[in-house]
Amino acid sequence: MIIKLKLLMRLFSILFVGGLWGCEAVSEVLPREVLNHLPKSLTNSLECPEMPRGSLSNPEAIAIDSQNFQGTGIVRSGEDTGFVFSGEKGKLLSYRYNEGVCVWIYAPDNSLVLGNELPLNGRYTVHVASLGGTRNFEIEMSLSAPVAAVPPPAPAPARTATPTATPTATPTATPTATPTATRTATRTATPTATPTATPTATPTPTPTATRTPTATRTATPTATPTQTQTSRNSPQIDLTQEQAVTLVNRWLSSKGRIFAAPFDLQLVRQYTSGPLYKNITQPNGSIDWLRKNNSYYTYRESKVINVVSFSVSGSRPELIVTVYEDRTFHTPRGIDSRLSGASKGNYRYWFVKDNGRWKIYERQAVN
Repeated sequence: MIIKLKLLMRLFSILFVGGLWGCEAVSEVLPREVLNHLPKSLTNSLECPEMPRGSLSNPEAIAIDSQNFQGTGIVRSGEDTGFVFSGEKGKLLSYRYNEGVCVWIYAPDNSLVLGNELPLNGRYTVHVASLGGTRNFEIEMSLSAPVAAVPPPAPAPARTATPTATPTATPTATPTATPTATRTATRTATPTATPTATPTATPTPTPTATRTPTATRTATPTATPTQTQTSRNSPQIDLTQEQAVTLVNRWLSSKGRIFAAPFDLQLVRQYTSGPLYKNITQPNGSIDWLRKNNSYYTYRESKVINVVSFSVSGSRPELIVTVYEDRTFHTPRGIDSRLSGASKGNYRYWFVKDNGRWKIYERQAVN
């Protein structure tokens, strides 16, 4: 008891006199015996640095291409550990780990992997470090194939083209051609066959030729406005349906690291903007609520299984998709079955271009 009291007095003197509240200061200045007696609520609130300070000597080689990997161990301050695995460009890496540790993923060219998509073929390194003191760590990792666009063709353009062509062609051709041919043939043949053969032949083709351009003028204005409206929208919005579906799928596959430790705000910034980003990251928002209640989500699967519609006609591109999700909600009392399990539903996503990059602006459930 006396030892712990002395350690706490030493801790408070360092913190208040030196003002050392960051991850770097606490882990580097406080001795290990002090860190080991710190409450986890204090060290868990510290943030991981952008780059690890230690180095790896003998990382463990693992295989996660066709199976999930679950690793456990002990990591201490100044004694980092890690893993290496082979990855292919374009595959999606999903991983989660407990609080109190920091994890970085390095590509074969030693660049830091910021998203969940592998940028190169080759050997990847997983660097694990303690946020302070001695920590037990648990990490789960898996690789999945790149997301394919579903479904391939966009249904909206097909519906627009069919109704436009059918009504325009049928009414224009039928009334103009049938009455003109019937009246001309009856008048010319019946009244004057012998005496006025020459004059009758001349006027008959003349009115017929005059009516023919009328049909041509009717067809031309009908097609022109549709093409003009499309061309005005195209230069402003360069997001395709395939790109929108891929963006949503990448967002869904990242939720396991956003709504659970490490509560990755960088991934939120990478895929969202506007109201959706604010609702997740603001005080008392989604992440803050989960942290305060010591709760988190895990996702067995979360992906787009069908595209209902895609539109670029409004102020922002809009995608409606069917999402399948199998999730588990963990609380201090255990799993909450009311918010867990597999589900399928339609969702509307709006997109916005943020610094030259398309992101999800808002999401809404569709009844």
